[in-house]
Amino acid sequence: MVSCAVATCNVTHRNNKERGIHFHRFPKEKGLALVWRNRCKRKEKINLDTSVICSIHFAPADFEIDKVNRMLKLPERELLKVGVLPTLNLPGYSKKQHDDTRNNRVTKRDVKRHGIGEILTQEYQDQPNTIEEIQNFQHVEVQTTDTWTNSGRQIMENKKLRQKLKNLSAKYVRLSLQMKVKDRKNKILQEKLSQIFSPAQMKKILGTKKVKWSSKDIAKAIGLTSISKSAYDTIRNVWKIPVPTTRTLRNWTQGYSCLPGFLNEVVELMKHEGLNMREIDRLCVMNFDEMNIRSDIVYDKSLDMVYGPHSHAQVILLNGLCKKWRQPIYYQYDQKVTKEILFSAITLIHKAGFIVCGVVSDLGGTNRELWNELGISIQCTSFFHPVQPTRNIYIFSDAPHMLKLLRNHLLDGGWVLEDGTVVDKLVLEQLLLFDSQEIKLCPKLTQRVLDVKGAERMKVAPAAKIFSNHTATLSRFCFKNQKISEFFAIIDDYFDIFNSKIQHDSDKPIRSAFGTHHFEQIKHLEKFEDLVSKMRAKFYSKKKKCWVTRTAMLPCQHGILVSIKSLKLMYESLKSSHELKFILTRRLNQDPLESLFSIIRSLGRTNDNPDSSEFRSRMKTILFGSKLPLPIGSNVIDDIDDSYYISSKLLESIKTQEKVPEGTPHFEFEENNEFFLSKASLFEDSNSEASLKYLAGYIAFVLKKKHSLDYGNTTRTVVSQNPENESNFGYEWTQQLSRGGLLIPNSTLMVWIESCELHFLRYFPSEKCKNRPGILKIIRSKLEGLNPNINALVIKEYCKIRLKIRIKLLNARRKLIGKERFRVTNSKNLKKAMQFCQ
Repeated sequence: MVSCAVATCNVTHRNNKERGIHFHRFPKEKGLALVWRNRCKRKEKINLDTSVICSIHFAPADFEIDKVNRMLKLPERELLKVGVLPTLNLPGYSKKQHDDTRNNRVTKRDVKRHGIGEILTQEYQDQPNTIEEIQNFQHVEVQTTDTWTNSGRQIMENKKLRQKLKNLSAKYVRLSLQMKVKDRKNKILQEKLSQIFSPAQMKKILGTKKVKWSSKDIAKAIGLTSISKSAYDTIRNVWKIPVPTTRTLRNWTQGYSCLPGFLNEVVELMKHEGLNMREIDRLCVMNFDEMNIRSDIVYDKSLDMVYGPHSHAQVILLNGLCKKWRQPIYYQYDQKVTKEILFSAITLIHKAGFIVCGVVSDLGGTNRELWNELGISIQCTSFFHPVQPTRNIYIFSDAPHMLKLLRNHLLDGGWVLEDGTVVDKLVLEQLLLFDSQEIKLCPKLTQRVLDVKGAERMKVAPAAKIFSNHTATLSRFCFKNQKISEFFAIIDDYFDIFNSKIQHDSDKPIRSAFGTHHFEQIKHLEKFEDLVSKMRAKFYSKKKKCWVTRTAMLPCQHGILVSIKSLKLMYESLKSSHELKFILTRRLNQDPLESLFSIIRSLGRTNDNPDSSEFRSRMKTILFGSKLPLPIGSNVIDDIDDSYYISSKLLESIKTQEKVPEGTPHFEFEENNEFFLSKASLFEDSNSEASLKYLAGYIAFVLKKKHSLDYGNTTRTVVSQNPENESNFGYEWTQQLSRGGLLIPNSTLMVWIESCELHFLRYFPSEKCKNRPGILKIIRSKLEGLNPNINALVIKEYCKIRLKIRIKLLNARRKLIGKERFRVTNSKNLKKAMQFCQ
């Protein structure tokens, strides 16, 4: 309810309707409003914004005419003049003191001029209540006009300063809130950036000039430079991302000593790389083997240290099972791998996030001791993981090494099968005599393959040529006892299963990845298990002075049986734990390690036998080298171009490329897998016709593939179309050797090839093919002139392949003549060899 603010007045909104009393709000000017409040004489506090005073406290002269409503012909309002004060019916005041309106006008003018309202705000209780008091107050406090002016200025300046302080306070509050918001955003931003940048990079971003880069930062940077040096420079110089300089990386790599033992810095790099890999890609196989080095005492200038004498270096290397990567993690001189070292390596790799599934080694004496220490046997082919006891680690013997041991025992003594059949070197020599023409039925089998000695016995390729499908097929034609043919075929199937490098092999299904043709592959492995467990090796007893058959299995037989069982169990384990569909068994052998040894030898160029200091420096080059030389003269054929070392590359790559010597004849011919033409034979016999048909079938294949000319049928349809060809030895050979892709030439092509062969042997003997420029054009033009009715494309392809065979024959002759010793067991072979060399 609205009521008058004067203490002694009881006028309200309800009882003033009939009396015509109006209410007036306090003025907006603060000083004048305080005078109104003091005249009300109320003890309690008055709200100047909402309080009112009724019209009975103002004189009639205090009101002015409402001109606006009068012009609009509306009810007129009682409006107070500007600056008036309540003077009537106030507690403690008399009416006669305020009758003089002149004094009121002077007071209003002085209030407006000198700002007395601001002065009255300084003292609340002792404010003047009348016009005379106000005038007296003015005369006492303000003596001159200048004094009033200066006080007014100070008051106005004080008012401005207070307003400025108020604005600044509001601004401070606003900025404080903004700072809190920014601090929160910066904290969130730092948390997000810390997930991307390292602490050293964050310091660089915040303005620190010099920081100490950690090994993780160096690992990231070196890994990036190995991918692209220009990209690294762009990131640092253009995008301004804080990364170590090239000089810092170079100093770090140069300062890395690569001391013998576990390569912890390399494992740190692996841990870093493993964060970007799937779990299945981190599955790996551990390989270890030793490399012979020069046993000299040497001084290492970079380490100021004396090495040696050391005879060999032991290396542990990891090879990816599902992804093509490899990494050395340990090397030591004259140190065999013990159970403690093996478990330490597995534990170290496990901390880096990688999972070791298998261990591969050869069957050296120290490695067999390790097998016994781990409790490995044919019945138990695995041991528990040292960190995760629920996981098994399976043991494998190196399949190429096992193949070489089977070959060595075959050539040295022989193998006695379950039924008493003996397979030895004499069997292979009989096959050579059976296939001794220039164009061979089995080009893989040569006398050189049988006479391997020294370092040649360490190579896998000669052993693979003996245990091949060609040898098995030739044995089927040469011997009545089919056990010999099955012996070579079963071993060939075993090596194909344990050397798979692609998921699907349409040419030979069992050569596909293990698990893609699981039933068929298991069937062949069971056959090989039965063969290996029952066959025994022959050896010459010096005591008895005769050949004796062993009663127990050799270590290589134990290793083969262990590998077969480990492969089956590991495939089932990974299939259930990681949903693995297949295993590329080539990654379960020591080819990556042999390739590493070959690179170490190649880095020395002519010095392929390093000492201990050179081995260390070359190992360091491999760990940080982005481009490495291809292994020359390696014991294995490795897919090194597809695999990579996880350890980061050096900033300046090593550029070594193999150059082909000038003057070396180079021919490139497109070959089918089944038409493998190797070195020509040394002797000739009656099988030339079958070999010529085999050659004609290859020419028919090339004509069909390159020129879409049909001069033959596949082996799948030729028997049904020409049943009489079954009795022909040449066609039967092709039919037995082929898996469906070889072609049998038609009669027209066969007549043409026979004519070309006849003229080639007549006009181009061996000596006329040497040292003659443009020999291929000469042979082609000669044959086209002598046989104008033959298709020119047939002559062209015939000349290419026939000249290639002749060149290989000349190379074989040159090597044969250059040998200091040439042993021939049969006098007929010696006579033929002497005639051949003349």
